[in-house]
Amino acid sequence: MKQLILIAALVIALIPHMLTATLDTENIHRYFWANFEQFKGNQKAQHWYEELLQSQAPIYFYKGYIHYLFDAGRFPQIIALMPKLEPAFAKDPDLQLIFARALERGGNQSRADEKLIKLNNQFKTHQEIAFQVAQLLMRRKEPENAIKTIDDLLNNSPRKPNNFLFYFLKAQIYVTLNNKEEALKNVKISIDMYPHFDKGWLLLGVLEEQMGKLDEAIKGYTTFLELTNENSTEIEQHLLQLIFKQKIAQQKSSPLTVAKSCFEKALTLFDSKDYQQALKQINQCLEQKPKDPESRLLKVQVLNAMRNHGAAANALKDWIRSDPNNDTWYKTLFLLCRSGLNYQKAIAVLEDIIHEQPDNLLALLYVADLCIRARSLDTALMYHKKALPLTKDPMVKTKLLFNMGMLYHEQKKYSEMEKVLEEGRGLNGNFMPLLNLLAYHYATHGKALEKAQQLLDTVLKKEGNNPHFLDTQALVFYKQRNYDKAVTILQTAAATAQDDATILRHLGKTYYKLGKKQDALQTIEQALKVAQRDDDRNKCNNLLKRWRAKTH
Repeated sequence: MKQLILIAALVIALIPHMLTATLDTENIHRYFWANFEQFKGNQKAQHWYEELLQSQAPIYFYKGYIHYLFDAGRFPQIIALMPKLEPAFAKDPDLQLIFARALERGGNQSRADEKLIKLNNQFKTHQEIAFQVAQLLMRRKEPENAIKTIDDLLNNSPRKPNNFLFYFLKAQIYVTLNNKEEALKNVKISIDMYPHFDKGWLLLGVLEEQMGKLDEAIKGYTTFLELTNENSTEIEQHLLQLIFKQKIAQQKSSPLTVAKSCFEKALTLFDSKDYQQALKQINQCLEQKPKDPESRLLKVQVLNAMRNHGAAANALKDWIRSDPNNDTWYKTLFLLCRSGLNYQKAIAVLEDIIHEQPDNLLALLYVADLCIRARSLDTALMYHKKALPLTKDPMVKTKLLFNMGMLYHEQKKYSEMEKVLEEGRGLNGNFMPLLNLLAYHYATHGKALEKAQQLLDTVLKKEGNNPHFLDTQALVFYKQRNYDKAVTILQTAAATAQDDATILRHLGKTYYKLGKKQDALQTIEQALKVAQRDDDRNKCNNLLKRWRAKTH
């Protein structure tokens, strides 16, 4: 069905030219079949195009052929055809962009750059052309012109969902100009437009740190780590060091702080990487002032550097026990897990605290989170249930119910899932992740597509750029067998969440429904590469096995 719609679209685009050209039915037949085979990924398309062009068909039939040649990597053939085709397609920015790319791929970078700049002057609101021109200007070391190109696009076109990428690119350019204020301003706009843009949060963290704003920098790095699927051990270690630095700075004015000569000697030893002597020195400081937070944090930092995470966790347990409402120690324990502390050890520390202090809400919240990360789902549910009656904060309750909904979903307990999500919705009807999850439930196991769509109308009105929310909307269309709408949305979602295995898997399944089997296989293979969980890997492998069996 998809192929027929696309072919029809191409034919409709040719109607104005058909009115002024003599076309026989044989040429129309050839053009239909060439496009049909092309969209199937079939090499037979070449045969039909050759027959069509040998018949001296009107020049406008070349449009499909140029796309075919580009997909096949036949750039010299495109370049050879350009003198003949450029005048006829002078007002077609997409085809002109293909010409520029063919020149670049064919090794003629200067002609490609010249053509792109002319196209950008002609088509000021074409995003892809503007993006290419900004990059080539940066390559030429013309950052001011690159910024002007981006500004011309943003000022001359309506606000579009992927404009956040252009603000991010502007921020990167301002970094090269050492203009941190403008870089920060633009990366904040980018994040505001798309709050789930992980690289935006990373750049925000770097800029805020460079400007000495540790609280904002920590937020940037932390959000990046929560959103990214990349291996980010270096960022995790840096974040831990930054938090220690922040906490030490906060405590320097505290009357509890030990004599500077003691602490500064320990800090000097730590900076010189003499960790054994630094630990010995900081222990002496703590003997003088056992509750000094500055010395405590430095001790954890030294033990972490020594990879002695168990000793650091035990020290934190003692400090939590004596100071249960200070979330510094919980956060530090949590960060140690990112730095190498075993989840089970951290969970055991908090479980000991909960055994002694069963109404300790902070301990329950942190241990519940750690259990999710350790994939101890039943235990995580138990601690969520214990935490729920201990808070009166509607947002905290809503987030707990949302987490419980996620856990029930993974356990395939769908009636319990629906119950807690509806309870959370009653507490807070503006928590978009919960509404999205409830919509997903109604679209799948709830079998209530109308309810799902009503929820999604609210969600996408507030956060229409979120790829996970778009994925749910695509799922509704998929269930309705409206694969054309589903694939368009999934392509947008996958472009901004390229490492999300679930979105890629859904895109692959939709391609398969549309008969684009090669695209389907390639997309599922990509999903398999980025999958982090066994369940995602198993689903991808099962799809590949089943589809490949049908092709043999």
